[in-house]
Amino acid sequence: MDISRPLNKAVLEDKFGQYLVQRYSHVPAIVLEEVKPEFLFNPGADIYSQNHTFHLKLSKGISKIWKNEKVLSQFEHFYTFNYEEVAQNSYLVVN
Repeated sequence: MDISRPLNKAVLEDKFGQYLVQRYSHVPAIVLEEVKPEFLFNPGADIYSQNHTFHLKLSKGISKIWKNEKVLSQFEHFYTFNYEEVAQNSYLVVN
């Protein structure tokens, strides 16, 4: 199977977006659109700092708070993998 992607990106962003929608279907789409770049953008002065930031997000996830339509605070902790149902993850080996 051929996977079309920019060669300068390590994450298959469209597949990651699909994962977020599937795994966190109870979360509003606008919140998922905010979460996605938080995982993909890794600030840091050098490659070591950027990789360290990415590793923390990859292993520990990120938390997000937002207000629903009734202005009540909502909270979710997002992970890049489904640790509860491992078979639900996609494992791809690409060059």
